[in-house]
This record gives sequence, C-alpha cells and structure tokens, in this order.
Amino acid sequence: MTDRQVQKLAARGVLPKAEHGRYELVPVVQAYVRYLRERSLRGDADENGRDAPRARMITARARRAELEADQLEGRMLDRADVERAWQTLVLAMRSRLLAIPTQMAGQVFAARTQKEVAALLERGVADALDELSRTDIEAEAADDPADWQAGADRRGPRRDGGSEAADAEDDLAVG
Repeated sequence: MTDRQVQKLAARGVLPKAEHGRYELVPVVQAYVRYLRERSLRGDADENGRDAPRARMITARARRAELEADQLEGRMLDRADVERAWQTLVLAMRSRLLAIPTQMAGQVFAARTQKEVAALLERGVADALDELSRTDIEAEAADDPADWQAGADRRGPRRDGGSEAADAEDDLAVG
C-alpha cells in the first residue's frame, strides 16, 4: 500500500488515526483485515473500482442459475405463460357471466315480485361463480399463440356483448 492509500483509509475512518505521523502496526493491520473481509462479503470494488464489474457478473450468473433452478423445479413460471393463463381465465369468466341474462331471462320474466327476480339472479350468479371456481386453467407454454384459445367457445361473447347462440334465442316468444 502507498502512503496515500493509508491516509485515505484513515480519513474514511477505516484505519485508526496516526499519532505524530506514525500508525500502530497491530490495530492498523486488524482494522485493514476487517475492512477487506467486510468488503468481500458485500462484493464491493476496491478503491479503483476494479472488482465491481466482475462482482456484478458473478452475482448476475448466480441469480440466473437460481432462477433457472426455480423454473426447472416448478417454483416459477414463465411470464408469458402466466399471462396466457390469466387471459384464458378472464375470457372464461366474461363468457360465463355474459351468458347469465340469456339463461335467466325466461325465469325472470315469469317471476311475480322483485324479491323473486333478485333471488333468481343471485342463484344464477352463484351458479356461474361455482362453475368458474371448478374451472382448471394451467399455465403451459404454447407453441402457437392461437393454441391458448383452443378450448374457448368459438360461439362465445362478441364485442357487442351478445353471442351468436343468444341471437338465435331472441326470436322466441316470452310469457
């Protein structure tokens, strides 16, 4: 070490201050060893920053290995696969909830009181939620982006909120 490096470390409080320009050997060596040990545990660079890129590279490699191990052991899923699973779930919920008015229309029309209508609608929503709670959707990688919708009902909800199946029933007489 140069005199300048020793002075810098003393100014930063790493090494005990000198008296009359002289440092006590044992306390200075102990303090310097403690400083090096702490720095290596933190992965810090030396005073000139030479170790910082290497330390970052080692840390990044270790992190990547941990992530790959988590993925192989099934503790972590690919983000795109999870997004596809959520989108499938949301589409299933939308489709099932939009079907409630069509399924319940005849019963609601036959109801005599507002209380009966509310009870019918509550039962219809509860049935839909119960069915959705039993829906098994898994996050799996798809080779073709269109494959994740393969199980969806192609005659399901449209952008206008209706469905082709409901259009066919619109012409039925009610009451």
